[in-house]
Amino acid sequence: MNVDQFNRLTISEQVVLIPLKGRFVAERQFKNQLVKLYHWGNIFLEIYYRWPASRRKGANWEPFRVNSFADRTGCSGQLLPYVDHINLENIRP
Repeated sequence: MNVDQFNRLTISEQVVLIPLKGRFVAERQFKNQLVKLYHWGNIFLEIYYRWPASRRKGANWEPFRVNSFADRTGCSGQLLPYVDHINLENIRP
């Protein structure tokens, strides 16, 4: 699957497929968001989560955005926020 095909999926489909097909690489916190990075084939995928407004007991982070970009020369800027968190062992085939 390439980036264009992936982007045609709904966010619900993306959020289910990413952890099943991708390899978890790292996570980071950004403002009030949690961002998890995965690698799948030749695509890097980020799932953005936010804490629900109603922080009741048992509340969990909710996915609200997915970002995808191709694993190629020039994507290093998008990976820079993860430099201190990436474990390269996680993306070995």
